Amino acid sequence: MQPDDMSGDAGRPGAVQRRLLIRSIPREDLLLLHQALGRGEHIDLDLGDYIDQEYLNEWKVLSHTFSLQPEGSALLTFLLEGGL
Repeated sequence: MQPDDMSGDAGRPGAVQRRLLIRSIPREDLLLLHQALGRGEHIDLDLGDYIDQEYLNEWKVLSHTFSLQPEGSALLTFLLEGGL
């Protein structure tokens, strides 16, 4: 049995496209985030132009992960889905 998104099922409205975005977050940025959270403050990570308005408007986040790396940085990963 094939997964739903690959089955070609006529009941589905159309094809979908998926993208995997991976963003490395430097150790220094994580330190600032940790300090702010320790003070009970909210802080947004600056993803720069990596995730532009196109992704925010036309893509749905299916899944995400946040993985700490041994050297102190982190990887932020998004699985996105959008219609063709």
